[in-house]
Amino acid sequence: MINNRLQFRQTNINYSHKSKDRNIYIDNINVWTSNPLIAGNSKLSNKILIFDLLAGNTCTNCEQCSKTCYAIKDQNRYPIVWNKRAINTYLAHSQLFYLQQLIVKQLKNTKKDIIRIHSSGDFISQNYIDMWTNIALVFSDKHFYSYTKVFNKYSFNGFLSLKNTNIVNSILPDNSINYGSIDYINNKSKLFNIEICPYGISKELVKCGDTCTKCLYSKYILFLKH
Repeated sequence: MINNRLQFRQTNINYSHKSKDRNIYIDNINVWTSNPLIAGNSKLSNKILIFDLLAGNTCTNCEQCSKTCYAIKDQNRYPIVWNKRAINTYLAHSQLFYLQQLIVKQLKNTKKDIIRIHSSGDFISQNYIDMWTNIALVFSDKHFYSYTKVFNKYSFNGFLSLKNTNIVNSILPDNSINYGSIDYINNKSKLFNIEICPYGISKELVKCGDTCTKCLYSKYILFLKH
């Protein structure tokens, strides 16, 4: 787990060099970085910004999913992805107030109004959750959502008390995971009356945050493994 120091993977980017695209200096260590939130892939609405931590390193309840985790595969394959998440993870562990300042500054300067907390990683402490609660309070005009496998480990009451937030519990009521084959998710849907994400199933184009907003409001969602 990254805590007191950063562990970079080799790229052609000099993380000690300031440029117009790397204009945020992390105190106490010689690292210039960019904004902590990034745009998503083509599956997501262009209204969405994402904050990521290192997958696996920050997931304390991933026994059922670590071997098939797409986020781990991405960061192992692309050093630049690892390094970006490593910086965020360092800040989340060791410079939480500074991280909050960086996120607030970025959100003040963007018109994007949906924030996905983690397409990689999970909540690592109560203080970290409380930081996101504070940010969501400041930006009541933006919607914040996330998925977690540690819903029963920490208190999300403050975060979920806000009208502009949602947490999707990735652990189903029978302690199984919320994704799998089509037969698996169909059975779970019938058993628990949970909706299924249409991505990979619907013949129509699915754009998360645009054509489908289930994750912004539902406690549970089922996903087809892809």
